[in-house]
Amino acid sequence: MGVGPIQYSSIRLFTTGWPPDEITLFTRCIRAMDRVYIEHANSDGKPKEFSREMFRGAFSAR
Repeated sequence: MGVGPIQYSSIRLFTTGWPPDEITLFTRCIRAMDRVYIEHANSDGKPKEFSREMFRGAFSAR
């Protein structure tokens, strides 16, 4: 069984009471970091070098 993303309900609970724009930004940041971490954790075990390209587009408006 591989690693999965942080549950959305956990993010919402953590950000309770925050302004909507900050919740959106925080959620995008967490999702971008999740994607990189999950890719790394579920890889074939070969060492990977983190680079800016891994994050390219991660914070673009969706």
